[in-house]
Amino acid sequence: MDKRINSHKKFVQLEMSRIEKIADDVSRKKAARKLLKFHDIQTKNFQHERLIHLLITLFFAVLMFASWFGCGAAWLAFAEVDFANKLFMLICASLLVAILTVLEICYIMYYYRLENRTAKLYDLTREIYKLM
Repeated sequence: MDKRINSHKKFVQLEMSRIEKIADDVSRKKAARKLLKFHDIQTKNFQHERLIHLLITLFFAVLMFASWFGCGAAWLAFAEVDFANKLFMLICASLLVAILTVLEICYIMYYYRLENRTAKLYDLTREIYKLM
């Protein structure tokens, strides 16, 4: 996704520099409107992608907290079980907690980058409006 956003940003900047060189005012405004329409469609696609990743991040956060709660409950619930079974169950629960926690951290980092890069596209929208 990062590559697509950067590619789109470079494309828009290149088109803006091309539009700035157009001498005819009417042609320049027409080209800027066309670029703005394309840019808006792409920005909406990136916003949709951002929403999907937010939902995924929140879903895995719920799973992570549930696994933390489950691991804590396992410590209490397996107090009467023999040591070998208790150890195996706690290792499995702790492994699940660790995997989900690392996965959630990765999702948060990715969503943070996606959010910031999408927000930078709004500056391009303002620059395109200046061309018109």
